[in-house]
Amino acid sequence: MNEELKNEIIEIIKKELNALKNKKDQITILGEDNLLKQELENSFEIVKNAEKIIVSTLSIPSLVNISMGTYSTEQCEQLLKLILENKQIFILEEGIEWRNYSLIPLVLRKKYLSYEEKLKEYGVIIVKKAEIKNLLENKGMELEIFEKVLDEKKIKESLVNRVETLYISEETIITELAKDIIRKNNIKLVRR
Repeated sequence: MNEELKNEIIEIIKKELNALKNKKDQITILGEDNLLKQELENSFEIVKNAEKIIVSTLSIPSLVNISMGTYSTEQCEQLLKLILENKQIFILEEGIEWRNYSLIPLVLRKKYLSYEEKLKEYGVIIVKKAEIKNLLENKGMELEIFEKVLDEKKIKESLVNRVETLYISEETIITELAKDIIRKNNIKLVRR
């Protein structure tokens, strides 16, 4: 092979590798949280149709509609289609409308939480605003679960949220299937 041609190929490869190294992951942000956009645009390229979608606000009617698999607004329709397309959707916990009320009756709180659980079953991740950047960058998350029994379902939810360290109480009983999943996925367990 000609030495000049060989050097040209090497230079092209170097340029391509540098471009890949400097390329930012793409995300889509739905909602008008300009502070969030400013914070994330330093680390990510914000585009209209990415695989990772951040939803900064979700109204109560939208929460209910999407959990039922229906839509009545543009936002609901858009989110439902993204779920159907199997996009990775992150909803900011602070942007879920019902969570802005401090004196909500317990029965109603449980109802809204059940709608959120339905969204999680669809693969939607509900996350705190402070944790979104780490989650998008695939950095390991920490999670506290202080329940009597730690089962397969809770561990699978942890995997979806990319949890690396799981804090549990001294009294928590871990099912055998949950132990297997914890071992296979190298989740660090810390009892408190």
